[in-house]
Amino acid sequence: MSTITRGPRPTPLTTDDAIERFVRDIIGRALRRQVWSFFLDPDGMLTGPVIPVEDLPAEPQPDDSAKFGALIGTAAEMVEAQAVILVWERPGAPLLTSADRRWLCTFHDGLSARDVDVRAVLVSHGHGVRWARRDDYGF
Repeated sequence: MSTITRGPRPTPLTTDDAIERFVRDIIGRALRRQVWSFFLDPDGMLTGPVIPVEDLPAEPQPDDSAKFGALIGTAAEMVEAQAVILVWERPGAPLLTSADRRWLCTFHDGLSARDVDVRAVLVSHGHGVRWARRDDYGF
């Protein structure tokens, strides 16, 4: 006789604490440079694909904002996402570097141009996870 096991009930990501806990559990400490996009439905539940974008250069290029906005914006439209959680994963210290700030602005500008709501931006670094508030990266 077999048994059916079920995972825990999904929890809506409607609070900052829930989002941070989710990112710590799913991504944790940084291993490489990449950005993750998680899509939320109107109830704060994860929806659609999880999209990691890797092989990013040290600095963003002039057209990276439009490319990122088109990729993630199109996916958000397809799954009818209410908002996106972005996680900038990169090894190193918790403090944001000038390159981090440029990348975060690039991602945010690309999504803003496509009218995609950015619910949260977090940074996965070599020691854990931290929030990146708009004031932190100059948006």
